[in-house]
Amino acid sequence: MQEGYRISGEKWYVTSANHADYFILQARLADGPHAGSQSMFFIDKDAPGIELVRSPAFSHTFSHHHPTYRFNEVAVPASQRLGDEGDGMRYAYSWFRHERLMIAARCCGASARLIEEATAFASTRIV
Repeated sequence: MQEGYRISGEKWYVTSANHADYFILQARLADGPHAGSQSMFFIDKDAPGIELVRSPAFSHTFSHHHPTYRFNEVAVPASQRLGDEGDGMRYAYSWFRHERLMIAARCCGASARLIEEATAFASTRIV
């Protein structure tokens, strides 16, 4: 086990980051006994080395944005690692598959509604 970590990289589409104070970040370990596996970390959004790259415009009207962040050698103490070193994917799998299934269900419902609305509009349109 290490005393701490240095995290570098870029994360796109960080959902709701503009309302967050902290990140839960998953990163691949570069060295040590668990090199190549992933761990999760709890990181203060204002930690030195975290840079907001951009916040792209989306077509939704939610106040929650999906910005891009860059992590430049961000120092993270081992005490901010979630769980055991190398267990990041285990945590991700425990919730991510359910979340993606719910997103897919919402998208299918929205698509069906859009088709109904477009069909109703098209049936009254005179060309």
